[in-house]
Amino acid sequence: MVNNLIGSFSKKVEMYNLSGSHRLVASCIPMLHALSVKIARKTGHSSDDLFQESILGLLKATESYKGKNGAKFSTYAYFWAMAFISSYIDKENKITKLVNPEKDYDFVKSPENILLEKERKDALIFSLLNLTPIQLKIIGLRFFTNESENESLASLAAKLCIEKTKLKRIYKTALSELRCKCREY
Repeated sequence: MVNNLIGSFSKKVEMYNLSGSHRLVASCIPMLHALSVKIARKTGHSSDDLFQESILGLLKATESYKGKNGAKFSTYAYFWAMAFISSYIDKENKITKLVNPEKDYDFVKSPENILLEKERKDALIFSLLNLTPIQLKIIGLRFFTNESENESLASLAAKLCIEKTKLKRIYKTALSELRCKCREY
């Protein structure tokens, strides 16, 4: 369909002996068609829709092209076509994110997912209880405080009066133990 449109438009330009600006526009149409097909393959959107958006970009380019800065019209048209296509894709992606049924399914948790979450929490609690008191205190202050930000290791070392290197070693050991025990579950 689009190829027929391009061919008939080019023939009309030749047949009616249109002016230079119309020839510039006509010369950009095959480029825009190739661009829309290329982007359609990458994104999965309809090439016809993308072609229409690129034509809107071409119209914007013809309105605002001055030619004083030395850029070719085709380069200028390519820029505006890409801008309109990108805007269209962004709008479409936002719409699909809002209407995506798979995302809506996440709000309704299945009994299996609830059970898995409970088992993971129980495994984490069991793993935390197997830590030494100093390891538990460091992990608790680092991750489970009510503050909006986690405590840094330097501030923890100052708060607990421990050397920073020793605190780092205890911290890394505690994390590796937690990882190993949680992998078992």
